[in-house]
Amino acid sequence: MRKVYLLGSAVGAIAAVAVASPAMAQDMATQTEAEREAELSETEGVPGGLNTIIVTAQRRAESLQDAAIPIDALSSEKLTRAGIESANDLGRISPSLGVNPGGGPLTSLFIRGVGALTVNPLQDSGVAQNYDGVYLGRASSAAGQNFYDMERVEVLKGPQGTLYGRNATGGVLNYIPMKPQVGEFSGYLQAEYGNFDKIGVQGAVNVPLTDGMAVRLAASHQSRDGYNDDGTSDLEATSVRAQMLMEPTDRLSLRFGFDYTSVGGKGSTGSLLGFFSNTPGQQTEFTPTDIDIDSGACSAASNAFRVQTFQGPSFALLPPISCDDLFQDLSYGGLQTELTYELDGSIAWAPLQWHATRR
Repeated sequence: MRKVYLLGSAVGAIAAVAVASPAMAQDMATQTEAEREAELSETEGVPGGLNTIIVTAQRRAESLQDAAIPIDALSSEKLTRAGIESANDLGRISPSLGVNPGGGPLTSLFIRGVGALTVNPLQDSGVAQNYDGVYLGRASSAAGQNFYDMERVEVLKGPQGTLYGRNATGGVLNYIPMKPQVGEFSGYLQAEYGNFDKIGVQGAVNVPLTDGMAVRLAASHQSRDGYNDDGTSDLEATSVRAQMLMEPTDRLSLRFGFDYTSVGGKGSTGSLLGFFSNTPGQQTEFTPTDIDIDSGACSAASNAFRVQTFQGPSFALLPPISCDDLFQDLSYGGLQTELTYELDGSIAWAPLQWHATRR
């Protein structure tokens, strides 16, 4: 019997109606899962074929097509092509994700409109974030995560409290870096230059030590002048990551990891575009300031408007802001240990993990 496969590109939606004979239907029903996975793997790398994407959103490795949850899996190639440098940029390629950076570590995340308006860096978020399986308890912990040497980013849509606990009302973001590969010597170096004197350099090297041991070292540096006229909304970030993987047996593996990120510069600020009325019944009336959107909070035009504005409850005039006084000095570091042991018919995952953030 001849089998016919319908292969479609992932760009756009494709609908197909197929009529199969009883013999073909019986053959497909008796086909084992291993045979189906083997046939899918044969199409990988074929133009127009189906590429199997493995995700771990449900605490086990499975194909993206088999995952019974709404999820976006953003591969390393997609992140690079889209110019995604941190979690603050993910909203550009994931339509359901809204990222509202508020300057420095103040970042609010929303998935399908559900989240928490984070006005305090210590406030709990409505969207859970996990870095290499470690839960990040504060939104500020992920705002400065520099994306480099990443395997993929998973965006889980909708409540995920069953597997991820509280603070996952809107969904979950999983940041998964590349892991060491035993028996493989490889590496890469990537550099870029753009407008606003943007400079980006990142690279990684995977070194096998013995038959069952390997280490992977990765580093990244990103710098850019400020988008605003006053020099704010700039970029200055340096990150390093080191991992060691040991596989004493075919079933047992032990992985150690260390990562550190330093974020400097002046940070993100807004511009004084206008204000709303405080008069009862007229709070929706907006008065523009006619200040350019790229002016910045400490520009001459912004300060000229600021010194003429009263603040409550003291009713004193707002003081001017000097850009020389603006700076951010954020650092993120973590240690991690992961123990994995494979049982007959199942996989037991015993993570011994610790992750800390220092600001």
